[in-house]
Amino acid sequence: MSTIEFELIFEVPEVSGPGDPRIEQVEEHLDIVVQSHSGLTLATVTADGAEVLAAALNAAHILAVCGLRPVRSHPDLVTRQDIAERAEVTRQAVGNWVRGERLRTDPFPVPANLVGGGVWLWGDVVAWLRRQGHETDDLEFPSLSDHTRIDSALIELSGDLTQPSAAVRGARPSNGCEITGFVKLAGERTATLYAPSGTDAHHSLAGESFQAEYGLAV
Repeated sequence: MSTIEFELIFEVPEVSGPGDPRIEQVEEHLDIVVQSHSGLTLATVTADGAEVLAAALNAAHILAVCGLRPVRSHPDLVTRQDIAERAEVTRQAVGNWVRGERLRTDPFPVPANLVGGGVWLWGDVVAWLRRQGHETDDLEFPSLSDHTRIDSALIELSGDLTQPSAAVRGARPSNGCEITGFVKLAGERTATLYAPSGTDAHHSLAGESFQAEYGLAV
């Protein structure tokens, strides 16, 4: 069965800094970027799955057994300025999109919230950009309904997150983490607080190894 690579964000316990051993343990199995803002710690990961819930639960299991148990998923909400920067266009262009100028047959997604002039779910924006022929990466993103499904599953699993699931059964220990399966790394992550400056394209938990250099992004 073919798999899809998803980018997922989880709220996780506070970390001590870029050298936190839990981050290093997760890095052996997932591409992860950790950000901390005023007591809120977010872990952005990429994970494969036949669909988004399977990928999210696999990632949540890995985070949990490495000591970064997810509290909940976190929607990637973006402002007009965020959209302009990520899509590499001017803010004026984004304003035209939002107002529906020149694109009445396929209107821009509705905002997820009207706070601060509107914020949009990044996955909705990416899907729209692709329909307009804009170049985007190959990652998929959860919808708002997907976030509801993921959070409901996390609540239902509760204390079972650290137990082997169908997606990760047959684990073997590695630096304190029991993980199994095959995870495709998304490559270089550079835009936030803790990020590897380089990784191999693939990492197999059956015996391959990879090296990563870490730095504090400023």
